[in-house]
Amino acid sequence: MDVEDILGLHAYFMGTIASGLGPSDFHSGADFADETRWTPGRRIRFSAGWGTSADQRFSRLPPQREEWAPSRQPDLQMTEADGRPAVKLSDNYAKATGLRSEIARYRRVFGTAGVANIPVLV
Repeated sequence: MDVEDILGLHAYFMGTIASGLGPSDFHSGADFADETRWTPGRRIRFSAGWGTSADQRFSRLPPQREEWAPSRQPDLQMTEADGRPAVKLSDNYAKATGLRSEIARYRRVFGTAGVANIPVLV
């Protein structure tokens, strides 16, 4: 999945797309603010992310240093978006990332059903 796929799925599942448009017509967050393109109205709780595709793009870069060699994949984590702290939740309590206060806030909002406390091996 790439960013446009994620935005398109968000548009499809989290609201009503204007007649004549489709998920592929959503390319940025600004498209969701345009009332002529989309009306919010959650059909299902939707969440998506990307990993393999983004990682592979980095692995094709020419190595500048030994640690960027193609055999090593960087693990990128977003820390904030538009000045707000980002949170990554998981089905494992130990794998959540972000400010503890924000993790607790999002767990209150979305709940913790199905979340387990499993040790993470490094």
